[in-house]
Amino acid sequence: MISVIVVTFNNKEGLRLTLKSIIYFLHHHNCSNVEVIIKDGGSTDDTKEFIDWFYKCYPTISNTIRFISSNDTGIYDAMNQAIEYCSGDHVIFMNAGDAFYTNSLSLILSNQLDSNIIYYGDAIFYDDRNRFEKIYKIDSVSCFLKHNPFNHQAILYPRKCFNAKTNYNTNLVISADFDFTYACYVNGVLFKKLNQTIAICQLGGISCINSIRSYQDRISSFKKNGPKYGFCLMMINYPFFIIKSRLIVFLDKKRIMHLYRKLKYKYV
Repeated sequence: MISVIVVTFNNKEGLRLTLKSIIYFLHHHNCSNVEVIIKDGGSTDDTKEFIDWFYKCYPTISNTIRFISSNDTGIYDAMNQAIEYCSGDHVIFMNAGDAFYTNSLSLILSNQLDSNIIYYGDAIFYDDRNRFEKIYKIDSVSCFLKHNPFNHQAILYPRKCFNAKTNYNTNLVISADFDFTYACYVNGVLFKKLNQTIAICQLGGISCINSIRSYQDRISSFKKNGPKYGFCLMMINYPFFIIKSRLIVFLDKKRIMHLYRKLKYKYV
């Protein structure tokens, strides 16, 4: 079984988009293979009313979707809380507004998944002017030196990787997912690529908006997990990354940035 965790706070429309990408699969396939846990941070918009409406409209799949609303300190605290409700062998995390790519859940479940392996795929990113795919490859420590070397919406983590000691570090408010995934890698958890696109995500996520803090979190992760050369390289590159981040912010929405992404990524 796969546990899909969706974290949300005051984002009813984003939650609607995410659930829409899941409904078709649940309607046409064996629901016993998937459970959906929606972790709401105590929204004050119409999220609760939307969930009540959703249950009434889709009674046949309502038992597959669990809604939990409670206070949390942010995205990673919400994820940690939601993990406690999971019963699947693998867990995948989505933010409200993210979506599963066409039939990606079906393709994932067509594989014989090993509960000891982290599986990952590719992701599509979009905004008003761009829609491109990022192709990921995780096969060495050097991969983690890159900015955003993976997308957590396109990773299936074994449930057994999570416990009170190894859950997301909520002190790393931007890149706790990087820290957790990198720690898994250096501690010998096997990663396996699924040659498929798994998720569709909007550009401008928290790690993009706060890219410098994200980089600082990654430095902390290398310092804690090693190797020393990775930490040293991250420190050496830090001033250059600051310059690059500020340049990207300045050029964002400009034509030259659009052309740069067209050259770097596969547009879809």
